[in-house]
Amino acid sequence: MTLKAIAELANVSVSTVSKALSDSYDISPETRALVLEIATRSGYFTDKKATRMQNSSLREPTVAIICPEIISIHYSHITTVLSDTLAARGAKSILYLSGFSEKTVKRIFDDCLNDPHIAAIISLTAVRPHIPSDNNTPVLLFENTASHSSVRMQMDEGIALAVDHLRAGGHTRIGFVGESLIAGKLAIFRRVMGARRLSVDENDVFIGAQRFEAAGKEAAQRFLGKAGEKPTAVICGYDELACGFLDALQKNGMTAPKDLSVIGINNIPLSAYCFGGLTTVDLIDTAVLSRAIDDLLDDVVVRRRPTPHIYRMMPRLIVRHTTAPLEKI
Repeated sequence: MTLKAIAELANVSVSTVSKALSDSYDISPETRALVLEIATRSGYFTDKKATRMQNSSLREPTVAIICPEIISIHYSHITTVLSDTLAARGAKSILYLSGFSEKTVKRIFDDCLNDPHIAAIISLTAVRPHIPSDNNTPVLLFENTASHSSVRMQMDEGIALAVDHLRAGGHTRIGFVGESLIAGKLAIFRRVMGARRLSVDENDVFIGAQRFEAAGKEAAQRFLGKAGEKPTAVICGYDELACGFLDALQKNGMTAPKDLSVIGINNIPLSAYCFGGLTTVDLIDTAVLSRAIDDLLDDVVVRRRPTPHIYRMMPRLIVRHTTAPLEKI
């Protein structure tokens, strides 16, 4: 598909098509949208990308990494591992932030799939993008899907490790600390507790309205204000929550594990140094990520149609200072 052919279909000049494809301000948004729609439908971007890949040795391919945010240490850690692993294999990476927006994820995916300079895409978002069935750009998703290669963080197994560790120490009344964006982890916690015939008292679920340490602090205030018997242990949705929760408890005269056992999730670097060492669940397996990157770049270099692979990162429980058996408290 040529610029002239697109111009004829859009009933505009070749110059207008060229400006539309280069995102020029000289044309109206309506005309640009029309030209892009025709170019996409007619396979112009796919052909252009294929031509570039055929004419390039791809000794330094560029891989797009789509991430919800980097303020979260969890996401910044994964993107750093991915970027470093790509660089070690002679590839470059470009980071796109989606901000948990489905609309933004779709726009970024469309741009990257059409960009002849993007050789592959890695997406850390929970949003499942629409990827055309005839797509030849290798894609690696961090979600459960069989249609594309995917890295799966075994959250169910991770939370099960935390619950089983507490239960082995005699804790049966276990609470949960979270915030609005991690409702999925709370649902898994309920499921894991139910599978072990452990009830979840809704009064033992403490959800902060904010995020990170502030949400943990808010949850701690609710915990401290709770009337009646309190849980002997809590699982926090991620480590920053646990740090805020523990800090607020400590300022009110309570410590872990003396007064309460606390477990986080994600094993951020700071966790080893907070409150004598935070017990946590590590979800990231760098060896698995490295293997996924190897296969992704193989698909790029060989220029073959991507074959879906599933990569499972098995969680590890890291026991530190903030948990103890009930009998030792």
